[in-house]
Amino acid sequence: MKTANVSYRTWHDRLGHLDFEDLKKVEILGVVADRVPREVAPCDVCTRGKMERLASPKDEHVKATTVIQRIHSNASGYYHTSYGGARYFVTFIDEYSNFVEAVPLKSKGSGI
Repeated sequence: MKTANVSYRTWHDRLGHLDFEDLKKVEILGVVADRVPREVAPCDVCTRGKMERLASPKDEHVKATTVIQRIHSNASGYYHTSYGGARYFVTFIDEYSNFVEAVPLKSKGSGI
Protein backbone atom coordinates (compact mmCIF):
# COMPACT_ATOMS: atom_id res chain seq x y z
CA MET A 1 0.00 0.00 0.00
CA LYS A 2 1.44 3.32 -1.06
CA THR A 3 0.76 6.47 0.97
CA ALA A 4 0.70 9.84 -0.75
CA ASN A 5 3.16 12.30 0.73
CA VAL A 6 1.35 15.19 2.38
CA SER A 7 2.55 18.07 4.53
CA TYR A 8 3.20 17.79 8.25
CA ARG A 9 0.35 20.23 8.91
CA THR A 10 -2.10 17.92 7.11
CA TRP A 11 -0.87 14.93 9.13
CA HIS A 12 -1.19 17.02 12.29
CA ASP A 13 -4.86 17.63 11.43
CA ARG A 14 -5.55 14.05 10.31
CA LEU A 15 -4.06 12.56 13.46
CA GLY A 16 -6.30 14.56 15.77
CA HIS A 17 -3.91 17.49 16.23
CA LEU A 18 -1.04 15.27 17.28
CA ASP A 19 1.78 16.98 19.15
CA PHE A 20 4.55 18.01 16.74
CA GLU A 21 7.17 16.11 18.75
CA ASP A 22 5.19 12.93 18.13
CA LEU A 23 4.64 13.95 14.53
CA LYS A 24 8.41 13.85 14.04
CA LYS A 25 8.19 10.11 14.76
CA VAL A 26 5.72 9.78 11.88
CA GLU A 27 8.18 11.64 9.67
CA ILE A 28 10.54 8.66 10.01
CA LEU A 29 7.94 6.48 8.28
CA GLY A 30 8.36 8.59 5.16
CA VAL A 31 4.75 9.64 4.76
CA VAL A 32 5.30 13.32 5.54
CA ALA A 33 6.23 15.25 2.40
CA ASP A 34 8.18 18.04 4.08
CA ARG A 35 10.33 17.88 7.18
CA VAL A 36 8.73 18.84 10.47
CA PRO A 37 10.47 22.08 11.46
CA ARG A 38 11.98 22.61 14.92
CA GLU A 39 9.70 25.56 15.61
CA VAL A 40 6.15 25.20 14.37
CA ALA A 41 3.63 28.02 14.09
CA PRO A 42 0.81 27.28 16.52
CA CYS A 43 -2.28 25.62 15.12
CA ASP A 44 -5.47 27.67 15.67
CA VAL A 45 -7.48 24.64 16.78
CA CYS A 46 -4.82 23.53 19.27
CA THR A 47 -4.48 27.07 20.64
CA ARG A 48 -8.23 27.40 21.17
CA GLY A 49 -8.36 23.96 22.79
CA LYS A 50 -5.76 24.98 25.36
CA MET A 51 -7.46 28.24 26.30
CA GLU A 52 -9.03 28.45 29.69
CA ARG A 53 -12.52 29.76 30.07
CA LEU A 54 -13.52 32.07 32.85
CA ALA A 55 -15.35 30.34 35.65
CA SER A 56 -19.10 30.44 35.30
CA PRO A 57 -20.70 32.78 37.78
CA LYS A 58 -22.18 31.00 40.77
CA ASP A 59 -25.86 30.51 40.35
CA GLU A 60 -27.91 32.48 42.78
CA HIS A 61 -30.62 29.93 42.24
CA VAL A 62 -32.86 29.52 45.24
CA LYS A 63 -34.40 26.08 45.48
CA ALA A 64 -38.17 25.90 45.41
CA THR A 65 -39.76 25.80 48.85
CA THR A 66 -43.21 24.48 47.89
CA VAL A 67 -44.73 22.10 45.40
CA ILE A 68 -45.39 23.57 41.91
CA GLN A 69 -43.34 26.68 42.70
CA ARG A 70 -40.88 25.85 39.94
CA ILE A 71 -41.43 23.28 37.18
CA HIS A 72 -38.72 22.25 34.70
CA SER A 73 -39.76 20.84 31.34
CA ASN A 74 -38.08 19.33 28.32
CA ALA A 75 -39.43 18.18 24.96
CA SER A 76 -37.79 15.20 23.31
CA GLY A 77 -38.27 12.80 20.43
CA TYR A 78 -38.45 11.62 17.46
CA TYR A 79 -38.46 8.04 18.54
CA HIS A 80 -40.25 4.98 17.29
CA THR A 81 -43.99 5.50 17.26
CA SER A 82 -45.61 4.24 20.47
CA TYR A 83 -48.73 2.09 20.62
CA GLY A 84 -50.81 5.24 21.02
CA GLY A 85 -49.20 6.90 17.99
CA ALA A 86 -46.91 9.27 19.93
CA ARG A 87 -43.50 10.10 18.51
CA TYR A 88 -42.46 12.83 20.96
CA PHE A 89 -42.83 13.44 24.66
CA VAL A 90 -42.56 16.27 27.17
CA THR A 91 -41.28 15.78 30.69
CA PHE A 92 -42.24 17.95 33.64
CA ILE A 93 -40.23 17.85 36.86
CA ASP A 94 -41.34 19.56 40.04
CA GLU A 95 -38.18 21.00 41.60
CA TYR A 96 -39.40 20.73 45.20
CA SER A 97 -40.86 17.20 45.22
CA ASN A 98 -38.90 15.78 42.22
CA PHE A 99 -42.18 14.45 40.87
CA VAL A 100 -41.80 13.58 37.18
CA GLU A 101 -44.54 13.41 34.57
CA ALA A 102 -43.93 12.36 30.96
CA VAL A 103 -46.61 13.30 28.44
CA PRO A 104 -46.60 11.62 25.01
CA LEU A 105 -47.24 13.80 21.92
CA LYS A 106 -48.24 12.67 18.45
CA SER A 107 -46.50 15.62 16.78
CA LYS A 108 -44.12 18.39 17.78
CA GLY A 109 -46.71 21.13 17.56
CA SER A 110 -49.58 19.29 19.19
CA GLY A 111 -48.97 20.77 22.63
CA ILE A 112 -50.68 19.49 25.70
